[in-house]
Order: sequence, then structure tokens, then C-alpha cells
Amino acid sequence: MKIYKTVLLLLVSIFMISTVSASGNQDNTSGAGERPKLKVFLLSEDSNRLTLHQDYYLPKVAAQFPDFDVEFELPGNAYVQKLKIYNAGGDLPDIFWGMDFVVESENALKLTDYITNDGFYDKFKNKNGLISYKGDYYSISPGQDAYFSSVLWYRKSVFADNGIAVPTTYEELLDVTEKLNALGITPISNQVWPLAHFMYQDLIAYEDADFMKELIKGNAKFTDSVALEAAKKLEKLVQSDAFSRDLAVIDHQSHVDLFTSGKAAMLYHPLWIQAAIAEVSDDVGFIDLTSMSPKTEILTGWGSPFNGFMISKNSKYKDEAVKLAEWMVTQDADYWSKEQNMPVSYDNGVVISGMTEATAAYSKMFEDKNVSTLPNMTQVLFNEAIRAVNEVNMGKLVTGQITAEEYVNLLQQSIEEYL
Repeated sequence: MKIYKTVLLLLVSIFMISTVSASGNQDNTSGAGERPKLKVFLLSEDSNRLTLHQDYYLPKVAAQFPDFDVEFELPGNAYVQKLKIYNAGGDLPDIFWGMDFVVESENALKLTDYITNDGFYDKFKNKNGLISYKGDYYSISPGQDAYFSSVLWYRKSVFADNGIAVPTTYEELLDVTEKLNALGITPISNQVWPLAHFMYQDLIAYEDADFMKELIKGNAKFTDSVALEAAKKLEKLVQSDAFSRDLAVIDHQSHVDLFTSGKAAMLYHPLWIQAAIAEVSDDVGFIDLTSMSPKTEILTGWGSPFNGFMISKNSKYKDEAVKLAEWMVTQDADYWSKEQNMPVSYDNGVVISGMTEATAAYSKMFEDKNVSTLPNMTQVLFNEAIRAVNEVNMGKLVTGQITAEEYVNLLQQSIEEYL
């Protein structure tokens, strides 16, 4: 009996030693030989993004990437809040639609070497479709947003019927404003945010495009004379009653209705407004405010270095994630160009027909190597906090609560505080 117990204890001991040894070997080779599974966190409150998921990504991804699995998460309207939770916990999905706070917290993978070494970068017919941040790329997209320049739209009939020439300079715009006000016609329908995000930059570039380039790089200040003069030009437009009187509170639809009804002669808004003003499209012309002409050699784009597919710096499968993200960009390019007739920077070989006159004109400029394209400063230079402060202060400027000098001082102060 004693011998039996001794043998039994010996067998148990051998079993326990072998079990610990196996567990140790498994821990030391964690991930070896396992099938990769990547998680993709998608914007999903937008109908375009839902269509891309349902019709492009989901039906094709398994055949495209047979060596790994892909899980899509669609949080609906909770996207930003949930991304912030993921980011704060250091547990980001492998791929997600980017935000500036992820880059600021150093949780986004730098994609520059990946996309240049594998040739993806070379597939962009206009490299301005990919926007860098401090010299590196953190997100990738087909670059469709980059084409959304802001435009001063005008009603041809309002100008023709009243014998008023379409302005070609800032001074002429002031003169036109005076004539239209005398006729009881609102010169320019507008809201605060296009002024904060676009018009102020257009007026800086109007003053000095080279200064605007340095400003975007962080090598100049908003308190410098050029930026101050641009703010004064905007202030003078306000003082001349160039904009609708309820500018600070007008809602989007009312803003559009003023223009389509002919009660406003002009409307300042990015190119994406075209669908909303389609009912009067035959009577609409457009002006590039930067040079007061649609044939400018300086073009302000939109886009952002953050609004595209990002990859977590902590992803276990970085190479696979890059390949998947690049493929998703090609799917986005096909959707926007083939189904939405929108120009994209990624060259997928699609020749778009049926573009509106304005989109075609700006697309041609955007892809012209002789045209210098400036990224949007509020997307490249500002972070979320600065954008919020800037919109508040722009609202104060256009309602006369602060002066141009106070506006630029507050803007520069917010940059120094939050960057």
C-alpha cells in the first residue's frame, strides 16, 4: 500500500511538472500560429458609411483577406464617445475612423513609412488628398473631402436684373454690398461656422498666400499684421451689413432658403451645399474668394490629417491592419466616384461624368500641378478645443462684441494654451 501511494504521488508530481511546463511554453509563444483577427470600428450614423459597410466591406472582405478574420463594430451616434473610452483605456480597435485626440495621446500608428514603402502613396493623383500632421501621415482616405473648397455662390439673375456687376475684388464686394442693401436684398447669406472654418482663411490667403502657408506650419502667428488685416476685412464686411442680420443664430435651412428664394444675392458655403441649392442651379455662379476669381493659383481645400482610417499603435497585427485599411480606402474611392460622382484623390481609373460646373472647375484646379493647394487651417493647425473657442469668438466678432484685434489675440492665446 505504501509503495502504491509512493508511485501515485510520483505520477501526480510528474503530471503537475509537465502541465506547468506546457503552460510556460504556451505563454512564451503567445500569438504564434494563431489566426489573426482584426477589429474595425466604423462611423455608422451616416448613410454613406452604412452603405459602404453593407455593400462594399462586408460582402468582399473575407475573399480579399482569406488569411485573417475581420470584425466590424458600428456604434451609431455613440462613435466619438466610445472612441474616447477606447483611447483612454489604451484598448483601441486595430482600425478606426480617426480623431485628433488619438494622435495627441500618441496612440495612433504613424503610417508614413508603410504607405510610401508599399507604393500606396504613389497611387494618389493629387498628393494633397492625403494631409500630413507635423510631417507624418496618421490616417488614410481616398481624399474626397479635400475637394470641398468654400465658394461665394451668387444668383446670376439678381445681379443681371439689377444691373450690378459680379465682384472680382474685395473692394468691389464692398461696393456690391452697398448696392444690394439699398435694394433691400441681403448681400450674403451665411452662418458663423463657414466664416470661422473657411472665410477667415480665404481672406488671409487673399492678403498673402505665402504667409498662410507659414501659418499652417506653425511658423507664424495670428497676431501678425497679415492675419490681423484679414480679420479687419471680415470685420468690415460685417460693419457694411454684408451678411444676414441674424447671422449668429440662423439655422442651416433658413440660410439656404434666403439664397434659393432670391432674398440673398450670394451665399458663402463649401461645395457640398450644391445638393441643397440644386433647384436654382441654372441661375448660380461661383467665385473663389481667395483671388475673387474662379481661376486662382491658390486653392484652399478641406480634409483633415485625422479624418480617415487610423491604426492603433498597439495593434498586434500592424502589417495586416495597414493592408486592410488601404483596401478599405479603395472601396471608399469606388463608392464616392462611381455612385456619388465625386472626385477622389486616389487614382482608381474612374472618369467621372455629370459633375456640376463648380465641382468640375475646382476638381481641375485641385489636380493641376501648377495650383498650390492649402489645407484647411482649422483641420490641420487647430485641435478640438481651439476649434470650439474659435467658433465662439468668431460669433462675437460678427456680432460686434469684440474687435478684429481682440479676435486675433484670443485666437493666438488659445493656440498657445491648447497646443
